[in-house]
Amino acid sequence: MPKITHDEARFISASQAIGDIRKTNSNIVAPHSISSYAKKLLELFPLKDESPEFILKNHDARKHSYEVKTRFRFYQIVNEFQNGLKKSALDKLSGKSLEEEQENKLLTELMNYNFFFKNGVEFYRKPKSKKEISLLISKISTKKHSQRAIKEFEPAPAQLTIPDDLCHYHMENLRTFTVREMARFQYITDWYEF
Repeated sequence: MPKITHDEARFISASQAIGDIRKTNSNIVAPHSISSYAKKLLELFPLKDESPEFILKNHDARKHSYEVKTRFRFYQIVNEFQNGLKKSALDKLSGKSLEEEQENKLLTELMNYNFFFKNGVEFYRKPKSKKEISLLISKISTKKHSQRAIKEFEPAPAQLTIPDDLCHYHMENLRTFTVREMARFQYITDWYEF
């Protein structure tokens, strides 16, 4: 692999790129309510118009099914793992069998996190039992290997080949990225409308 050509401190994190526009389908007025990163893009690519203010366009969230949102929450949780269980969690999600000891260890760890449940209404809570979390995982299982949640403080992904494979890092956003968020990742200024 070639060496990284930029100092790691100069990378823009996902949070720096899109943290200010987490709420979708709202009238975000630029440049007043946007991040310093977005303001820097506006300086590099100024709006050639008399009015310096504009409402962000292309920032509408897609509607996902309950199962997809629950899977996205699972990916967000797996990103928080620090104990080597990430592979086991992804194997379980893809329907692979785990050794009993490893599965027990995984389910015990998952009991500590708020998952996305539905009982007429969608809500967050910790699982009541290992059986409940195991059943939830079986309902959201997938054979896709490229899906994941991006990490909030890691470099923003500048290349998105399949936008449906990445989901938001924040638990209030169980969704893929909006066109505006993907544009931010690719250094496209906010006034540009697709």
